Amino acid sequence: MRELRVGYVPDQHRHSLIGAAPYCRHVPLGDWNRLLARAGRLLNRCTGRELLEVSELAHTFRERRLHPGVDVLHLCNQVSYGRLPWLTSFDVALPRLAGPGAARGSGSTLEQTAAHPRTARTLAALATDRCRRLLALSRCAADTQGQLLASALPAAAARWHAAIAGKTMVLPPPQPRLLSHMQSKPPLGGRRLRLLFITADFRRDGGLELIEAAAPLVRR
Repeated sequence: MRELRVGYVPDQHRHSLIGAAPYCRHVPLGDWNRLLARAGRLLNRCTGRELLEVSELAHTFRERRLHPGVDVLHLCNQVSYGRLPWLTSFDVALPRLAGPGAARGSGSTLEQTAAHPRTARTLAALATDRCRRLLALSRCAADTQGQLLASALPAAAARWHAAIAGKTMVLPPPQPRLLSHMQSKPPLGGRRLRLLFITADFRRDGGLELIEAAAPLVRR
């Protein structure tokens, strides 16, 4: 069987699938749009104005001629408009065009994404044959994607909905199980439980939900 050469952006694959698939050789690629997005954040911060739409830059992969010998792209939270076949893993929903937290589970933010002027173009790209798979990293992400499609696609674009839903599947990160069941976890025995939460944006990445989930346990 011929080895499949998969192009990927190294700093995007935090939920790494690299090395999990047999017969694949992963080829690291540069991402010009990510560099533009970083420059755009700095420019917007310095000017106090939204001169560049950073979210669109960060979540769009720009295919370049500097990617020879790559058979398929495996992106993470990004969409490609190029000629190479591609698939993408996502942890919330696609597209992510309306700013931080726009595609989270609340109705208002989903509506904001659905109303974005570039959402239709992105959904059209997801529906093309070049987009081979949409890999939701959790069932929650797949459900959020379904909600976004239901609110963003008019009846005339039902074929897009069917195409996108048909290629969406849940594929959690391939990390080994640490416990076979919760009963095998040693009890705290009166010791303090310490929770470490690593993020650049505590509230947007679920910090408030973490506190709300832990509070009843502390009271008990």
